[in-house]
Amino acid sequence: MGDFVHLHLHTEWSLLNSTIKLNKLFEKALEFGYKALAITDYNNLFGWIRFYEKALEAGIKPILGCEVYVEPDFHLILLCQNETGYKNLIKLITLSYLKNPSKKPSINKSILKKYSAGLIALSGCLCGEIPRAILSGKMDLARTLAREYMRIFPGCFYLEIQENGLPEQNQVNQALVELAEDLDLPLVATNNCHYLLPEDYQAFRVLTCLQNNSSDKENQIKHFSSDKLYFTSPEEMFARFSWCPQAVENTWKIAESCNLILKLNEYHLPRFPVPDGSSYDEFFEKVVRESLAKRIAELKKMGYTLPESQYQKRLEYEIEVIKNKGLASYFLAVADYINWARKQGIPTSPGRGKVGGSLVAFALGITQIDPLQYNLFFESFLNPKLNELPDIDVDFCENRRKEVINYIHKKYGTEQVAPIITFTYFNARSAVRETAKVLNISASQVRKIVDFLFQKAGVTLDEVIAKEPYFKALVEKDKKIQELFAIARVIEGLPYYFSTQASGLVISDAPLIEYCPLAKTENGDVVIQFDVKALEKAGLIKFDFLSLKILTVINYALKLIREKYGKEIDINRLPLNDPKTYELLRKGDTEGVFQMESSSIKELLIQIQPSEFKHLVALLALFRPSVLEFGIANQYINAKQNREKVWYPAPELEPILKETYGVLLYHEQVMEIAHVIAGYKLEDADILRRTLAKKETEKLSIEKALFLKRAEEKGISKEKAKQIFNFLEKYGSYTFSKSHAVAYALLAFQSAYLKAHYPSCYREALECVS
Repeated sequence: MGDFVHLHLHTEWSLLNSTIKLNKLFEKALEFGYKALAITDYNNLFGWIRFYEKALEAGIKPILGCEVYVEPDFHLILLCQNETGYKNLIKLITLSYLKNPSKKPSINKSILKKYSAGLIALSGCLCGEIPRAILSGKMDLARTLAREYMRIFPGCFYLEIQENGLPEQNQVNQALVELAEDLDLPLVATNNCHYLLPEDYQAFRVLTCLQNNSSDKENQIKHFSSDKLYFTSPEEMFARFSWCPQAVENTWKIAESCNLILKLNEYHLPRFPVPDGSSYDEFFEKVVRESLAKRIAELKKMGYTLPESQYQKRLEYEIEVIKNKGLASYFLAVADYINWARKQGIPTSPGRGKVGGSLVAFALGITQIDPLQYNLFFESFLNPKLNELPDIDVDFCENRRKEVINYIHKKYGTEQVAPIITFTYFNARSAVRETAKVLNISASQVRKIVDFLFQKAGVTLDEVIAKEPYFKALVEKDKKIQELFAIARVIEGLPYYFSTQASGLVISDAPLIEYCPLAKTENGDVVIQFDVKALEKAGLIKFDFLSLKILTVINYALKLIREKYGKEIDINRLPLNDPKTYELLRKGDTEGVFQMESSSIKELLIQIQPSEFKHLVALLALFRPSVLEFGIANQYINAKQNREKVWYPAPELEPILKETYGVLLYHEQVMEIAHVIAGYKLEDADILRRTLAKKETEKLSIEKALFLKRAEEKGISKEKAKQIFNFLEKYGSYTFSKSHAVAYALLAFQSAYLKAHYPSCYREALECVS
């Protein structure tokens, strides 16, 4: 007996058409001993990258494919043999969305023929063109169609037989065997998998009902009336096809001919135009050095006095890392659209996220944050040791954000720019609610359940049943509710709808169709079919264009101040020690002040009594549920107000924690402690910080031993080193990015400053923008 391979398999990414989740699929595949598997979702490649990586992790050969629609709506299985097939299938799927005027994406045979190289085709299920001709009694047409597909896919076309218990399928199988003999075509056995286990059939029926907006009793789709479309074992497939073993053996023959190796993590960054004769790296270095010189001159005028040598040393280091990662063009592109926006008078934020730790970003005008002044670390933003793409999120005025996106489209061309897809998933509540509708369980019967689940956001049904006696008892005593929960647990976590991500945009160095498939949403937006996680693996980088209302408010207030008082205020050059602003903040008079409007943060403001900018930075790091619940905010307040003595785990930590009164508050403080106490390089300190945040026990044990060893080498006693590491372990997961806190504290200060000094203008701006 040879090996069998599933070549017709629908995963969770066949939205509302499969209950097979990838994690569970590969667990079962390993149990069954599969050596290869294919993914063939309906007319999309959403799950390709995830499937490919999970297959490799499991030691299973991945075969990437798709069930496409051939006009008008015939089904056809296509499998990639190599990179040519991969690129051609991407083009076919993209064109099925973009070149088809109907809502259902499909391709015609001329396009199919043009992009057939590197692909293997299977004739499909009962909805295939040849099976439909057979079922219509048109055997001559079926023969003609088979010859046509043989010409389109020479030597790579198979007649697909299935054993699903349907009378129609038996009729088709007999005719396909006859065609195979007449035309010397190979047969291949598949099971058209739509659910993982036999008992998942009812959950699959519920999905099809949701897709067709019907109750279970009304769902009469014959194609899905078989209860045998589960993920079968090789033994079961050989048993089903004992009458045609060669069709089973051909699955392995096909698997052996599919040898696609994806080139993941090869960047396809936008090609920012540089002068003739210059490389990206050369032009990048020139621009950065010139820009930093201007920044330093500005800083000197403002009274900042850090030695210029510190800036130069940091700059050289960052430049080298950026060049080594091949990111020069990326930084030039980001700087270009931000500075273009500013020249057009489009307000942008001083920064967002961890990019505030980059001196290059400050020099190029990407941020308004000098990382040396605030002791921010580049490695927290872009770690030289990690194979990660940088993530520079930018906030723009909400009224003019689209202008920046239009500029990007014009500069790089619409073929190289597209927004990113996002998916909506069934959570516990929606899975129960939608399943109840299909099972005709009244809303009143499940209202208490649904309302309770709404209050337990993020909790799974398994967790609810395990932890809530009420639910466990309810499930056990009511058979209808038992059925409801059994089905809902299968459906929970499945994606069911795709749309456009609000802020993400991809800019590539070539037409996107060369690297990834595109789709069209219900609203007509063209989006990349790979989501954010898959995109990065495919080497495409996301640019975030976010809208922020406060930028619009500040800009409008500045306009009113010019008109009313004739004053031109540079919002990025405000005195951060302004007494009047802190007086307003200490009173909690912060209605309309960025991030300071809620009653709970006002209360925290009054308790902290900020008098310096560092207090605002700390406030934003403190005002998070987990930090408040753990008592860290109270610890900070009591130490600041001299209600209790400032405590340091060791005297060596005082210079690092003095700014926050002994409280470990920022990612950067964790990194600095590891650097100072145990001699970690900052990139290693960032990895330690991530491990602490994730509370990974096994990795933490390894890190602790390393930390103690390195600390001892630096002359720190083992006992003291243990105390310090335990301190990091206790508080490390509650820390926050200081880079982001600084950026948003600047916006908070700017809005508070305008409210304190020009209350009427600021109030009018708030009213007009809201």
